[in-house]
Amino acid sequence: MCLNKVILDKKAFSKGIWVSFYCLFLLFVMVFSLSASPLSQRLSSLLKKYKKAKIGVYIGPLKEEVALFEKNSNLLLIPASNMKLLTTAAAITLLKPDYKFHTRLYLTGKRSFGVLKGDVWIVGGGDPNISGRFYPAPETLLLSW
Repeated sequence: MCLNKVILDKKAFSKGIWVSFYCLFLLFVMVFSLSASPLSQRLSSLLKKYKKAKIGVYIGPLKEEVALFEKNSNLLLIPASNMKLLTTAAAITLLKPDYKFHTRLYLTGKRSFGVLKGDVWIVGGGDPNISGRFYPAPETLLLSW
């Protein structure tokens, strides 16, 4: 059985954190470089798509009382997972763009007339697509193999 190990060293992790901050900076710059219409109108129209979502936004300096844009900024909400940003940054840093996850299937025992009398081992390699949230039933992915 072969298991792949990814070892994060301090340098790669540090680089991943900087990549995530860079992505956040680019997002911030893109928000402010929206077309000629006022920022608040553009952002309000974007947020209208998510009528059922609870969203709180504040864009502006923290020390001043004047915000460039805000909507429900005082609403107490559970924050989204920032760990996704770090995980994505680490994956982008450590894995090449053409990287493919490998999931291996091992069979033990004997097969006879399409029936396996033994065990099936599924050894995952970190593929994020192997999750119940992407398929209607747990066996859907296995049947596609």
